[in-house]
Amino acid sequence: MFKGPAGFSKIMSIIMTIIICFTVSLYLMYRVQQLGIAPVYHPINVLQATIVSCFVSYAVAELVPAADWAGKLIAALHIKNRVVAHLIMSFILGTCFAFLILFICAIINNIVAVGIGGAWSFFIFHFLRGVWAIVFGLVLVFLIPVQAFAVKMSGFDPTAAPAPAPEPEPAVKPATQAAA
Repeated sequence: MFKGPAGFSKIMSIIMTIIICFTVSLYLMYRVQQLGIAPVYHPINVLQATIVSCFVSYAVAELVPAADWAGKLIAALHIKNRVVAHLIMSFILGTCFAFLILFICAIINNIVAVGIGGAWSFFIFHFLRGVWAIVFGLVLVFLIPVQAFAVKMSGFDPTAAPAPAPEPEPAVKPATQAAA
């Protein structure tokens, strides 16, 4: 179940989901309590928020190919420096996950009480006031150690995967090249 490429992906998704969702839930509970609305900084509230966001986050991690997008951008820019590549990967993953997870959870948790406008306001306020920076920082710090753990557990190393075979040259040259 947790072996090979699919196992690697599941392990990465589960561990990063737990790290991100627990930390963001703590932050959001703190921010809401600072607004003076209600004493929401309670373990049960944090657990509930973490569980809901974990389900959303896991679905986002499995359905949105953000890592592929980052890899394609890194390849298109011909970046060989591992630090710069890691920064780009963290930026794209952090932005995608922070945006999608917070947006979906804002709708789930707020639409009944405050409507779509209130849910959108909650999302914008908290996305710009720290959630994006927190998720980017968590991905930046934890991505490499979690990848190393996933490689050990799954037996699959995506960096050691064979390169794709080069495309064969056409047997017949196009007319524009033949004339030149």
